[in-house]
Amino acid sequence: MAIETFRASAALKDKYLVETEARGHKLIIDEPEELGGTDQGQNPVEAVYQH
Repeated sequence: MAIETFRASAALKDKYLVETEARGHKLIIDEPEELGGTDQGQNPVEAVYQH
């Protein structure tokens, strides 16, 4: 079995705004304005729970 290494990065850009990147794919995580965010991306629960 081959051993694989995965790399990802994440940067806090604003209060709740986080930009992540892995294998050239970017994902922005944020909270809606009513929860103190800027609503520029999905919140963490939405990002994990996709129908």
